Amino acid sequence: MRKICALALYLIILVPAYAQEPLDWEMVGRIKHEGFNNSQVMESMFQLTDVHGPRLTNSPGLNAAAAWAQEQLREWGASNVKLEAWGEFGRGWSTEHVALEMTAPNYASLIAYPKAWTASTAGVVSGQPVIVDISGPDDLEQYRGSLKGKIVILRPSRTLALSTDPLAVRHDTESLENLTMNQVAR
Repeated sequence: MRKICALALYLIILVPAYAQEPLDWEMVGRIKHEGFNNSQVMESMFQLTDVHGPRLTNSPGLNAAAAWAQEQLREWGASNVKLEAWGEFGRGWSTEHVALEMTAPNYASLIAYPKAWTASTAGVVSGQPVIVDISGPDDLEQYRGSLKGKIVILRPSRTLALSTDPLAVRHDTESLENLTMNQVAR
């Protein structure tokens, strides 16, 4: 029985390997040359991440990124490039300017980002800030009636630790061998 299973396994695994067509090494070389010498991956990633940044559905950023992608595909020789409608979404949202500053007892510029789809203000807003920790509907009851007219900060501030380690290190032969051995051991 073991001999039959071994023969069946041999036929299933090895016989199709012999039936494959031979590799076109010239084409493999051309593909490698194209990838190593003419790649536009980094430029495309730069355009989609840094230039056209984070974008929400139906936002001006998404529309600009889509227009860039269409134009780029046309430049690369693609034909029949078009945007496909996928259904109704509603209004988009984007951030144009956010500034949060503490003015008393001392001035401090604070780092803050609005939640998506937060409505804009009609100019400068000032008031008493309140930090609340709301992780679900059950947490709202404790704040009932106490937030009216306040500037609500939804999460407590994070402590940002100052790194004392260098961001980059130069490896010597021994540390490179250790890295290699760790990769092989995985």
